[in-house]
Amino acid sequence: MAGTAVSLYPDNRHDDPETRRKRKDSANRIFNDLRALLTRAYVNQHVSSKAAWDTVPKFENVDKPKNEYLTTDEAQRFIAACPDDFRNLVQAALITGCRYGELWGLRADAFDPRTNTVSLVQPKTGKMKRIFLTDAESAFFVALANGKAHDELILLRSDGKAWDKSNQQHRMRSVLRAAQINRPVRFHDLRHTFASLLIQNGTKIEVIANQLGHSGTAMAIKHYAHLSPDYIGNSVRANKPSLSYSSAA
Repeated sequence: MAGTAVSLYPDNRHDDPETRRKRKDSANRIFNDLRALLTRAYVNQHVSSKAAWDTVPKFENVDKPKNEYLTTDEAQRFIAACPDDFRNLVQAALITGCRYGELWGLRADAFDPRTNTVSLVQPKTGKMKRIFLTDAESAFFVALANGKAHDELILLRSDGKAWDKSNQQHRMRSVLRAAQINRPVRFHDLRHTFASLLIQNGTKIEVIANQLGHSGTAMAIKHYAHLSPDYIGNSVRANKPSLSYSSAA
């Protein structure tokens, strides 16, 4: 219709912080290649100076996404804002700490109601991971697996099809808006939430590393120990020794 502006970026995706980070990272990498070509021209004496490109600054701190995590309240709001099929996927992620790629292929026989566990082979390492569930979490998986054959997928889209590689991305953006969470939380950050909330409730890092499928604790500490300032402050204050202090006159 004449006079009607059509956005090339529906849902303001161009203004999403993660989208901006990716574009800046791409710009850095493209400019790195260009800088190398120009420097080669300078070395071969095709140009007299390299000041024009040597003084161009890069975008800082854009090579890796910033890890986020949801608070307990935010997680509840996020779950409530999800459509039914995506809600199952989100809850499974928060319960198990599994990656999206592990969840979309989760079969009924991965869940064992006798031991309240979910067991799966990790795509990255080929090693078996066994995740322990509470009674309430186990009941959630019982409902998912009910009536399914052992080799059937238990997390499906509303159209009955399997989740695909990037189906979660648009869902995350729309649910974040509905839940009024104004941060670029990715689906992978639900894994961070799983770990961070366990840490904040006193779970040892060794146990969390085991449930995430890490062979050691270093990776878990580096990537998943996202603690709120209030939690850090309260923990430090609670564990400091009781000493008597007085200021000098």
